[in-house]
Amino acid sequence: KADGGKEKGARQGVEREIQERVVMAAFVSVCGSNASVRRGGSSTRAAKQEKQTRQRCGRKAAVMNSAAASSDGGIMDDLAVVFDEIVPASTDFAAKFQSNRGAEVRTVGETVKAFFAEYARPLPTVYSTVINETLTTTHLSVVHYAFHYDALFAFGFVEAFDRFLQYYPSDEERARLYDAMTSALTLDGAQMRRDAAAVKEWANGRTLEDVLALAAGEGEDSGGVIGAAFKTARDLPRIEFHVSRMFSLGCVFLVEAVGVKTEGERETLEKIAGKLDLSSFFLTDALDQYRAGMERLKAAEQLFAEVAARDMRKNAERLAEKAKLAEELAEKAEKEASEGSTAPEPTTVGASAGDSAKSE
Repeated sequence: KADGGKEKGARQGVEREIQERVVMAAFVSVCGSNASVRRGGSSTRAAKQEKQTRQRCGRKAAVMNSAAASSDGGIMDDLAVVFDEIVPASTDFAAKFQSNRGAEVRTVGETVKAFFAEYARPLPTVYSTVINETLTTTHLSVVHYAFHYDALFAFGFVEAFDRFLQYYPSDEERARLYDAMTSALTLDGAQMRRDAAAVKEWANGRTLEDVLALAAGEGEDSGGVIGAAFKTARDLPRIEFHVSRMFSLGCVFLVEAVGVKTEGERETLEKIAGKLDLSSFFLTDALDQYRAGMERLKAAEQLFAEVAARDMRKNAERLAEKAKLAEELAEKAEKEASEGSTAPEPTTVGASAGDSAKSE
């Protein structure tokens, strides 16, 4: 009985704490900036709104108590329903994306698991970090509600993959790795290769002015797949277009493809972001991350190359020592064999005396 009383008291304490947190969250959401809360009290309007909110929360107490008694996780499941009834979502955003509410979203762990299920091979240590980062960041973009696939996204992914993994131990394994990554991310790897090739083909012989005009939607050149990507980014409301890392890298590599020097890349990316009405942070941050990643990779590759060279030298030294020892043993054996062939045949004294007696 004593243990049962303690358990009941603890449960009631948890329920009260949850109710107080729900009340405070609802109070802030309902009152917003209209509530002028002061130390030691609140305004009359805020107090009235708080009272109304507490009354609405009180009507939900039975639901919360029954959920707490039913299971450990039930109360948290019902809290979302309770809070939605207290502060219903009535914005244009909520109405537009109502169909996405409650939808199952694939987790990063599921994507990584799918990748290793298809690419059942150990990853070289020097490349494991960049592969995991690419899987994680691209997964978060693909499952985003406002994600839009386009040629610049494909160009950024394919070009980054080829640059970071250009010295992968085997061309065949690199192709398998690409297929496993795109499959785990639920992307069409072959289509991405074709779109990336189309971007490269368009950029051949173009200038920065062509890119800026295309980003602004000006000029007679539609730009093909690049123009379509820029148009989507430019025309959609900001809340409906997710600026992914790979889209930003696609812009970075496009700027490089038309001959912009390294020192002018940041300024150029800011101009493109202005034409697209995007924050320049997305593009410049992708540039910084790419440069930092390449520097880390080059340092790691150099370190592993030095370690490999040192191991090769040690192996060569050990082989040279073994060869020298084998040569010495061979010379010794040859010398012993030659000495044995030139030695006189051994004779015994007894045998010589017997031969003399017979002759007499």
